[in-house]
Amino acid sequence: MFCALPLAACLPRVGNAQNIVDFPKLKTGYAQRLKKILAAGKLPYIDVESSCNSTKLDIDSIAKSMDRLNIGLMALSADIGKGQFEKGVRFDNLSERLLASYPDRFIPVGNGGQPPALTEPSDEFLDAQEAAARKKEMMLLGEFEFRHYPSPGR
Repeated sequence: MFCALPLAACLPRVGNAQNIVDFPKLKTGYAQRLKKILAAGKLPYIDVESSCNSTKLDIDSIAKSMDRLNIGLMALSADIGKGQFEKGVRFDNLSERLLASYPDRFIPVGNGGQPPALTEPSDEFLDAQEAAARKKEMMLLGEFEFRHYPSPGR
C-alpha cells in the first residue's frame, strides 16, 4: 500500500513565515525530479522561458503535460495582459501559485514584460518586479520584450 506521507516529507517547503521562497529546498526538489526522469531512461527538458495568461491557466493540466513530455522544470512567467493591467495589476503572483501546487516542477520567475505593462507606466511594472526580487519571490526575471522581431517566413 502506498502512503503519501513519506513522499510529502521529501518535497521542499516552498517558503517560510516571511513568504520568502527557500531556494536551496527548491533546488533539492528539482534535482530529485530530474534524477527520477533520468532513471526512467528519459532526457528531461528544462524550459527556461515560457509565458502565459495566468487567468486562463490550468495548473494541473500543465503539470500532467510536463510529465507526459518529460519536461523536468519550467520557468513559466505570467504576462500581465490589458485586462489585468486596467485593474491595476503590476505583479502577478503566478509563481507562488505554481509552487504551492508543484514545487518540484516550476522555477519561480517574474512577470513577462509585455505591452501595456512595459510600455505604459513602465516604472510601476519594473518597481513591482524589483520588489518581488528583493523579497526573494523569484529566481529569474520574466521575458522582457523591448522589440519583437517577426519569425522568418512571416
